Parts: sequence; C-alpha cells; structure tokens
Amino acid sequence: MKKYYKSQENTLLYIVFCILSLVLIACSILIIIEASNKQRNSQTIQNSASVEQTTQNTGKIDLPPQPTPNPIIAKPEVKPVAKPPATDYTLPNNTSGLAPVLLTIPTKLPVVFLGIDDGAVKSKKAEELLKFSGFKATLFLANRFITDNPSYFKTFQQDNQYTIQNHSLTHMLLSGVTYATQKKEICGMADYIEKTYGKRPTLFRPPGGSYDKTTQKAAYDCGMKAIIMWAAKANGGKMDYQQGNKLRPGDIVLMHFRNEFEADFNSFVQAVNNANLRVEALEDWL
Repeated sequence: MKKYYKSQENTLLYIVFCILSLVLIACSILIIIEASNKQRNSQTIQNSASVEQTTQNTGKIDLPPQPTPNPIIAKPEVKPVAKPPATDYTLPNNTSGLAPVLLTIPTKLPVVFLGIDDGAVKSKKAEELLKFSGFKATLFLANRFITDNPSYFKTFQQDNQYTIQNHSLTHMLLSGVTYATQKKEICGMADYIEKTYGKRPTLFRPPGGSYDKTTQKAAYDCGMKAIIMWAAKANGGKMDYQQGNKLRPGDIVLMHFRNEFEADFNSFVQAVNNANLRVEALEDWL
C-alpha cells in the first residue's frame, strides 16, 4: 500500500514539473517577442527622426532610388495647322513637248510637299510613322528596288494619303543618255506601275536629280505632266536646304526609304512645325 501512494506521489510531482517547465518556456518566448518589438519600434523612431532632420536641413526627403524605366522612342508630335483654302496654282497647259521641271510649287499658301524615293528599305516603322503623322506624300518608286516586295506599297495606297509615281526602271542617271534609253526607263516604269498598282503615274523624278532636255522630251512623251525635283531634303537625320535655312511655302522635300527613315522623318516633322506649314500631296496641285 505504501508503494502505491509513493508511485502516485511521484506521478503528481512529474506532472507539476512538466507544467512549470511549459510555463517557463512560454514566459521566455513572450520575453523574446517583447524585446524584438521594442527593438523594431526603436528603429522606426530613429528612422523617423532621421527623415525629419533631413527635411529640416535640406527641405526634402531623400527617397530610395527608383528603377530606371526602359527608354521609349516618342512618335513625332505634328503641330496642327488649319487646312488652307483651295489651291492657288494650276499647272499651265504644255505645248512645248517638254515636261516642265519643278523644285517648288508657286504658292503663297502655307503648304509643303513630300516626295519619298526608291523603295529599297521596306520597314513597318516607316509605314507607322507616315500614318501616325497624317501627312500626305508622293512615293517615287524605281522598279529596281521594289520588285522583291511590290505589295508592301499597296498598303500605302489603301489610305488614299499616298500615290505611287515614276522614278525609272533601273534608277540610272539619265543626263546624256539617248532618247530611246530614257524613254524605255520612264515609259517602262509607268507601264509597270499601272499594271501593278492600278493607276498610271503622271509625275517623274529623275534618279539623282540627273536630267536634260532629252529627259524632258521622253517624260512628256510618256505622259508625265512634270519632272519633280526638290528644294530641300531630309537626309542623315537633318534637313538640307538649297536656299535659306527653313522650309518655305510650296517647297518640295526629298526623302528616301532607307534605314535612317525614322531620323529623317522626325527632322522633317520638326521643320514643318517650325515653319507652321501643312503637308499636302503634289497630285492635288498638279
């Protein structure tokens, strides 16, 4: 009987010991948590004091550095210009048998004209920039550069903002070349444009600006109303002017479908904005 009570007493003591141990462990955990909270609160107070001191000394709060965003190439901002009234120029009736040569359109209205040549580089970016700007343009294409993908230029036709005109078959320099060869270059490209794009061209731009009276004769005989030269050009990301240092009303501007199209086009947009001009289509005036 004594052994039984002894055993019960030991069991009770063991249970009490376990309870006390658990209580001690719980108290230790609470003490650790409380100490951690005090340390965190102390750090917050120090940070607040530091910010307050910085604000008092400099008038601003030093924020942590922000990540640098990826650079974004902005589209050109086209300055709105009121649409001018009807044209004030009419191409005279031609009885000379020679196509007239135009560097500018004689006008006092705030308009300028854009001709884009060759068609060698066919980029989606060029198409997007032109459509975004709302500018009209004349595309002077040469067979040599477009036969690899003629359908690229059909997308421009769909907007009725652009017309396809003549820049010769092989892009050869025409000055000094025989009449037969020049006529083949001009009439041959006119035939190709009519067959491929559905409308025969009426304007011709000689490759490299090289022409003579034979060129004028061949162009006239091929049905060209005029030979279109230029008074300024967008080239290498900047504007080049034959006269002065800015665009003038009636100026015809030269560009190319090249790899630097975006830089050239942006320089043209800036020049148009600076001169407070509106871009019109040559075909609407000629």
